[in-house]
Parts: sequence; C-alpha cells; structure tokens
Amino acid sequence: MNIFKRAYNDFNKYKEYFFYTVKSNLKANISGSYLGYLWWLLDPFMFMLVYVFVVDIIFKRGGPNFPIFVFCGLLSWKWTSTCISQCSDSIRSKAGILKQVYLPKFLLPLINTTVNSIYYLFGLIVLFIMLPFYKIDFSLHILEFIFVFIVQFLFVFGLGLLLSHIGVYVSDLKNILSFSIRFWFYMSPVLYNINSLPEKYINIFYINPMTTLFESYRNVFMYRESPEYLMLGVWTVISIILIWWGLKVFEKYDRTYTKVI
Repeated sequence: MNIFKRAYNDFNKYKEYFFYTVKSNLKANISGSYLGYLWWLLDPFMFMLVYVFVVDIIFKRGGPNFPIFVFCGLLSWKWTSTCISQCSDSIRSKAGILKQVYLPKFLLPLINTTVNSIYYLFGLIVLFIMLPFYKIDFSLHILEFIFVFIVQFLFVFGLGLLLSHIGVYVSDLKNILSFSIRFWFYMSPVLYNINSLPEKYINIFYINPMTTLFESYRNVFMYRESPEYLMLGVWTVISIILIWWGLKVFEKYDRTYTKVI
C-alpha cells in the first residue's frame, strides 16, 4: 500500500501540472477547428456510421437496434485503443521536457487516460440522444454505468503504465501495437453479439476484458439490466494489480528514463 500512498503524495505535489496539461490537451484537440467542441460529438458518431453502413446495410448482418449496439462497443473501444497507443509513447514523446525538469512519470499515462476518458463521456451525449430515437427507454440501471466506467478507467490506466515503461526501451512499440490493437478489435464483440458464438467459445472470449465491458455497457444502456458485476469485480482486481505493478516499475526506473530517451 505504500506505493499507492507515495503516488498519491506525488500527485498532490504536481496536481497543478496535471490539471493544466489535461486542459491544454483538450484545447489543442479542437484548436483551429471551425466546429470546435462539436467534433467531440461528431467523431464517435461518424465512426459508428461507417460500421453500421458496412455491416447492417451492405452485408445485412445487423440485428435490432444495431446502431446502438455498435455505438456502445465502439465508444468503449475507441477510448481503450487511443489510450493504449498514446500511453505507449507518453514518456518518449516528452523527452525534451523531462530532461529539463523532474516529473513523476506515472502522471504522463494518467494524463492520457484522463483526457480520453473525457472524450468518452462527451461521446455518451450522442448515445443518450440516440436512445429515444430507437425507442429505448431510460431506466435506473443507467446509473450503474459509473461502475463500468471506473473499472475501464482502472484497467486502461494500469495497462498504460506498463506500456509507457516498455515504450521507453522499445522505440517501435507504437507500430507493433497498431497491429496488435487491430487484432484485439476483431477478437472483441464490437460488431457481433457474444451470444451468437458457439457456447463452448463464450467463456474463452471473457478472457478478453473488453467482452465484460461491452456487455456491461449494453446491459445498462440498451437492455435496462445490471452490468456483469462478477466479471467486473475480477477485472477490478486485475486492474489494481496492473496499477501496483506499473507504479513499482516506475519507482524503480523513474530517474533512469531520461538517460535512455
């Protein structure tokens, strides 16, 4: 527990830098754009339209409320994949700053995770607009979304910590991940229902954390049911272990990164 306490103390010491950088990154994303913050809504929506057009209209493989089904998965997936890609390069890309001033390195993947979490929350606005359009009523289960959100945040941050450390020593990691992330996408039930798979394979797919997250989001938003708490609990424990492991690695190598990058 001491590792978490030290990380908390470091965060408090550098929290002004954290909040300033998060704010700057959000502004940089829409600087020079005519549509400004509207892009945060349009980007996930257009992302969803492409897949709906290909799967539902061209191949006729969609089901009831397929756009909502896809959108729930794509929003979560985009958050995860973007974070992983950015975190893998988060320390190396800040080499100039880190060689001039000291910063706790775990802040860098935390900043990336936080920024993309905010983008995700903005994407939910589009989802909430779409639900009544497809005659899906809101229920109190929608409040359980917060539990799923927290689990995904912890998982992405924990994985991001380890990848940011590896990215210091493996300069091609971001390119390697571009292929791995694409493979992970097709092995995740974004465009297809997990229940459409042969029963003997369903449990295997739950080794993938995105399966639990996608199914849980769809439960609370589409099906007015509780998320999959048992598997969310499992992934919470795994995520905390990943964060603990990442912080331990950062504590050991923190002051050697600048010599490598």
